[in-house]
Amino acid sequence: MHACFAVVNTAVHTHEESQLLTTPKPTRFRHQKLRDALRDLSPLGDAVSVGSAVRELFEHGYLDLPLLGAKDTRTRFRCLVELGAHDLSLSRLAQSHADALSILHEAGRDPVAKCVYGVWANRSHEQLMRAECTSEGWLLHGELPNSAGVNTVDRVLILARLPEPMLFDVPRSALGSIEVETYRNVGMAAADSCSIHLERCRLPVDALVGSPGFFTSRRGFWAAAIDIAACWHGGAVGVYRAALDQLSQSVAFDTHAQVHLGAAFASLSAAGQVLHDAAHAIDAGENTAALQRRALWTRHIVEQSCFAVLDHMSRALSDTPMMFDAAQARRIADLPVYLRQSQAERDLATLGELVSKIDDANWL
Repeated sequence: MHACFAVVNTAVHTHEESQLLTTPKPTRFRHQKLRDALRDLSPLGDAVSVGSAVRELFEHGYLDLPLLGAKDTRTRFRCLVELGAHDLSLSRLAQSHADALSILHEAGRDPVAKCVYGVWANRSHEQLMRAECTSEGWLLHGELPNSAGVNTVDRVLILARLPEPMLFDVPRSALGSIEVETYRNVGMAAADSCSIHLERCRLPVDALVGSPGFFTSRRGFWAAAIDIAACWHGGAVGVYRAALDQLSQSVAFDTHAQVHLGAAFASLSAAGQVLHDAAHAIDAGENTAALQRRALWTRHIVEQSCFAVLDHMSRALSDTPMMFDAAQARRIADLPVYLRQSQAERDLATLGELVSKIDDANWL
């Protein structure tokens, strides 16, 4: 038997044990300190500056967010909202690092010290990356679309199939000389996302994280889906804040603008409330099936709120912010691109199938 299959058997046992791990202690992470740190960052605008900001925040401990389900998920979400309001590309890389730490915790595995992590595990593309078991360990080969932070991360969690979906903890250096196809998009360009082609990436037998199927079967998979929605919400908050500042200085702050400002505020408030409820449910230990439903409706509500904010703020200010404010123009370009990480109608179809099996629901 190949050594890597022996590790698979061990990983199955480890995953079963990981379900019995005690909940991590609440983290005394101060949301206000992160806000202060973001104000002190140098201006962001491209992949280099965002990568430097990620490294700076990491080295000062600002990316050590409370783990999902650690009785402080609301603080985690608030931090992701602040990161998203400051810069969506920054929030995407920060969320990916924080997600990796939560995944490793669920697997009963410690992260490698002093490493910025990423997660390259888009389920819609998992068929494109294959794992192969050899006498010396694992081989990964295939394509990794939408791999963010390619020049920032030290390690990445990569999803591949054998044919079951399997997750691997991979040092960036192990990827070696890789073929990279740079994206042409303007929105989220600073997230440094590329399509990566791997040929026979060699990994040791212990690179496997959890058991086959671990990544998608755990509770944290759906909690992390809500994590991303908190980043989206932050992007909309950033658009709103900048627009409010512009309106307050404009002679055109009339009833027309106030209508759109009020509508945007209402949308953000509703999205914020469902994120607050989701944080409480995650910390209360809501079961996987219920958490899946919650993730799907939460992401839908947040997504609709983000598009509403973009629409109302552009109507209130016309084309001014996109023509003369570079930071606001980036926010407006970034947010729709990031929102397309949503599976849109596919997620709604899944939600419709799930709720059709519920005889009654608590509507209030």
